[in-house]
Amino acid sequence: MRVLTKSRRLTLICCLALPLQFHCQTATNVRADEPAALKDAPAKEAPTKEAPSQEALAQEIAEALEPIREKHQLPALAGAIVTGRGLLATAAVGKRRANSDVPVTADDLWHMGSCTKALTASMIASLVEEGKLRWDTTVEQSFPDVADRLPAEFRSVTLLHLLSHRSGLSSNLAFGSYSRDEPVEAQRAKLLEHLTRFPLALKPGTRFEYSNTGYIVAAMMAERAAKTSWEDLMRRRIFEPLDMKQATFRGLGDYDNLDRPWPHEADGKPNGKPDIGVKDSAARNAASKTAAASDAGGNPVKNAIDAFRVNTERYFVGVVLGDDGEAPVAGPAGATMRLSMQDWSKFVADQLRGDRGEPALFKAETYQTLHKPPFAGIYALGWGVQQRPWGNGRVLTHSGSNAMNFSVVWIAPKRDFAVQDCTNQGGPSGQAGADGAASQLIRLYEKHYPASAAPTE
Repeated sequence: MRVLTKSRRLTLICCLALPLQFHCQTATNVRADEPAALKDAPAKEAPTKEAPSQEALAQEIAEALEPIREKHQLPALAGAIVTGRGLLATAAVGKRRANSDVPVTADDLWHMGSCTKALTASMIASLVEEGKLRWDTTVEQSFPDVADRLPAEFRSVTLLHLLSHRSGLSSNLAFGSYSRDEPVEAQRAKLLEHLTRFPLALKPGTRFEYSNTGYIVAAMMAERAAKTSWEDLMRRRIFEPLDMKQATFRGLGDYDNLDRPWPHEADGKPNGKPDIGVKDSAARNAASKTAAASDAGGNPVKNAIDAFRVNTERYFVGVVLGDDGEAPVAGPAGATMRLSMQDWSKFVADQLRGDRGEPALFKAETYQTLHKPPFAGIYALGWGVQQRPWGNGRVLTHSGSNAMNFSVVWIAPKRDFAVQDCTNQGGPSGQAGADGAASQLIRLYEKHYPASAAPTE
């Protein structure tokens, strides 16, 4: 098993724990190093007299992305500009793996990370619309078979608490320690069983605490209500209705044949061929328990479950998401989903239409619930909410990373446009490259469609 350096473990914690617009230490502050173009109005360029063709705009996107990719020494970078009508244009630059000659393409599948959360919340919204769940459905109501063994405060936690990170649950469990030899539903059932053992970190509803665990529990409530897996619910309720034909879960692809972008660590090196957790679950489980066998002070703990609550850095050694960064149990929080730029844009375009009250997958009031923080703060349901001049006010955003990929999306409903981008490298360079790409994509849109104009059919 590869051992994570301290710096990489810290990157993992921050990227998995907090979306782009939040500082890693205080969730209520806008990140101090956020690119200026994302805080303020983009630098003005003379608007073009005629909108470019999709092909011409794609070429401009590629020309904007390549200097960013080179500056941050990223293997690959992809980006897209979207409106409520759909994808305006997309492009990808670089290689699928740093030490290969295989170029990325506009149709490649990219790891979504925590950008998955908006899709998970939207799937749950479909069940609410059908009356199979309510936003105030509690954990106790969804899991009566284990309710009497859950911590008392946890029983009253609602879907709104879970999806807005107000449940009081800690951010992560040792997701990588669950045996992949078992069906994913069985893995999630064990996770719920593990949650019966510990009190909540915070009283529900009192404070924002970003929690991947919370999104898994919310997805399990959906699984109980619909009597099928989260993966199946996503296919039936999001992918198929929006014609997201390439959307998939899991799968690093083929290291040698390189059929998709390969993940890279913070230092730019390709992640090694995964030999633990994909083919040898027993080895993973043994390594996970060893990694979690002592707390931050080196004191022994009884088992891996007891170690869930000890110092985070200690059990990030291959435990939280596993060596491949894709623990299936954590799929609803962002561990497994891969989308092409085109498929992602279909979801983003639907979010734009719904927010604007235009015909979309759900009712207009459902999008208002998804896009408005239900409690104090700036986090809604799978979306961070900010104010930006370039968006004429309220914008929605999120980022995602498993420390080996990085994704970013910004949506400006009042301007009816969005930008999205991905890179197959994690760490500070991946984050800086993804942020820089978002800035340039916003500038490109502003260049061709200033605030007084909008793309037409």
